[in-house]
This record gives sequence, C-alpha cells and structure tokens, in this order.
Amino acid sequence: MNERTKRKKKEMEKNFKEWLAGVIDSDGTIYINKEGYVSIEITQGIEDLRLLKYIQDKISGGRVKSKSGVKAYRLRLNKKEKVLEILENIEMYLRLGKKKEKCREAIEIIRGKKEKEVLKKEEKLEKESYYMSGFFDGDGCITLTKKKEGYPVMCVSISQKEREILEEFKEVYKEGGIYYSKSGYGHYVWSIQSEEGVRKICEYLIGKSKSNKIKRAYLYKEFYRLRELKAYKEDSVYKEAWKRLEKKWKFE
Repeated sequence: MNERTKRKKKEMEKNFKEWLAGVIDSDGTIYINKEGYVSIEITQGIEDLRLLKYIQDKISGGRVKSKSGVKAYRLRLNKKEKVLEILENIEMYLRLGKKKEKCREAIEIIRGKKEKEVLKKEEKLEKESYYMSGFFDGDGCITLTKKKEGYPVMCVSISQKEREILEEFKEVYKEGGIYYSKSGYGHYVWSIQSEEGVRKICEYLIGKSKSNKIKRAYLYKEFYRLRELKAYKEDSVYKEAWKRLEKKWKFE
C-alpha cells in the first residue's frame, strides 16, 4: 500500500469516526447499569435500516433487531472489547457534554481503572467535518412548506435539547436561526430556509449523509428551478413537472 493510499484510508477512517460520533451524540445511547454492564444502542426508523446495517458492517459487530410495537430497528453493541474499541475511537469527536462524560465513564468501567485525564479534548468543528452529517442523520430533516398563496419553501433543520451544539453549527456554517419548540418535551431547532443556505447545506450533506433523508437533498436544484418557473401554481404549464417533484419528495 503506497503512502497516498494510506493517507486516503486514514482520512476515510477519520470521516467515519466523525460521522458516527454525530449519530451517537444525536440519536445514540451509551448504557451503564448498576452492575457495570455497558452497551451502545442506536435506534432508527424502518426507512433507515440500511444506515444501521452500514454501521454494523463498518465496525464488524453489533446486532440489528426490530423493536416490537414500533416501525423501528435498533443496533446494539454489548461485547466489552467492541464497545471499548468504538468508544475510544469516537471519544474525541463527541461534542455533547453529557455524552462525552458517559463515554469516559464507560471506558473507565470497561478498563477497570480511572484515568487521570478526565476527558479528551474535542477537535475544533470544521466545515467539512462529517460530524454534522451524522448529527443530521439522527435528528435532522428536510421539509417543504407552503407560505402565502402556496409559495413553497425548502427547509433544512436539526432538533436538539441542548442549544449549544446548534449554536456551534450556526457559527460554523454561517446559516439559519435557532428557536425553541414546545412540541413533544420541548427542544431547540436550528432552521435554514434561505435559498443560499439550503443550497450550501444540501451540498455539504450530499456524499456524507447515510440516511434516507438525503434523497430530498438531491432534489434541491430541481426544486429551485421549478419554483422560479412558478410551477407550483395551478395554472402553470409546468404543473406536471411540479407534481413529479412532489412524488419524488414523498419517496413514492
């Protein structure tokens, strides 16, 4: 293996670690029970079963099973060696405080000793880091809403209970705004609705995101082209093209 191939392989490994850290921060759980049993779980809707299979294949471990009563699947890792390997590899890329603390606690339990260094310092979040794409795969969405007179707006958003991580995304990507939603148990939402912002974030996600949601990111060029032609209007000569777009949007 030549040096160029080695560098590319190392970069790909780093990209996966960043992405997986984003998934676990947003939608994963690090369990520690009273007996010191440690496991990692990631749950996704049935439409993202392939995402869990992708992780399982990359890490060469874990079991994927359907959750009874809901249309969802869960990837669970509970073998000590594999759990330790994953946690040690993603610790420096985790960004949520509580998740980093739980990760460190789990590592120390498995190793059977307390480390002098409490937490590894996280890397600075860069624009091209895969972390945000992983976070999006866990807690993000791309939606189409209609404003006054049916004017369509494309929106990319990420929801999270901790505002700080969303502030970090907003600062790094220089797009969108943050608001508090009272729906469910309450959470913050980083929302991007400007055409420039949506184009930028979709371009970032394409090639990085592994979830089913990415299908909508691929439609952004078609969406803005048809919107400019006012294809969404009932009397538009491009109305059939708009209907085809809506069908793609619904993954039909």
